[in-house]
Amino acid sequence: MIQIFTKEQIKQQLFLTLISAQGKERAECCQTETRRLLERVRDGEASQKETEIVAQAVKLLGVQTKHRADSQLSRTAYVLAIHYLAPEQLTATEIAKIIHVNTRTVHRYILQGIEQLAILIFGVDALEWQ
Repeated sequence: MIQIFTKEQIKQQLFLTLISAQGKERAECCQTETRRLLERVRDGEASQKETEIVAQAVKLLGVQTKHRADSQLSRTAYVLAIHYLAPEQLTATEIAKIIHVNTRTVHRYILQGIEQLAILIFGVDALEWQ
């Protein structure tokens, strides 16, 4: 027996498929949007509200890590702040010289920071589910 779907049922099924996409895909999408938002803030293309949200999220990330023994996460917040939010943004190479680490480590801090900010901004959708 062939089942015939209405246009509305097809739209609903596509929507359900989209929202039930793998957690990793949703997390990557949230991280991509967070990166784009940070880049818009850095380039001065973001609205005042977006800039405030990003600044508060980075500040919150830094505050959260002060109460933990994980200094790497506090460095992550610091790196995000001077790379994206400072009036004169620094490159990864310049940041590496300041905090005495390899440039690759700075890139890793930026990626970790984007993951953490995505969770703060987008909530549970930004988590990667295994």
